[in-house]
Amino acid sequence: MAVGFGMTQTSCFMYGTPESDYEFKGKVTDEDSFPIKDIKVTVKGADGSDLPMFDFTATTDVNGRFVFEKQLIGTPPKTVKVIFEDTDGPDNRGEFEKDSLIVGVHQVKKADGWYEGGFKSDDVEVYLKRK
Repeated sequence: MAVGFGMTQTSCFMYGTPESDYEFKGKVTDEDSFPIKDIKVTVKGADGSDLPMFDFTATTDVNGRFVFEKQLIGTPPKTVKVIFEDTDGPDNRGEFEKDSLIVGVHQVKKADGWYEGGFKSDDVEVYLKRK
């Protein structure tokens, strides 16, 4: 009588995706401090980090305010480039020049396991010049 025996192998892998939270807000006004509605605001990584999914766009509301609250895969870049563009021409009190700035990102919530923490850029107030 032949006796055979089989082997089984069990492997346990911890699999997950690191994620973080990112928040950035601000206000866009004209040179006279009046809010500008419908300005396109784009936020991109500016420190050379390879995070292609970090490219967001919002539009200012009637009070000139914009907000980015995003849950990200990975950690945000250390600095972001923020681009401000007038997309509606002469509507909303005239045409405004395109502008941009670099803003730092800092951690505001601790990391825990796959959660890499909460990050925030300092709030900004930007004054756009008329064309």
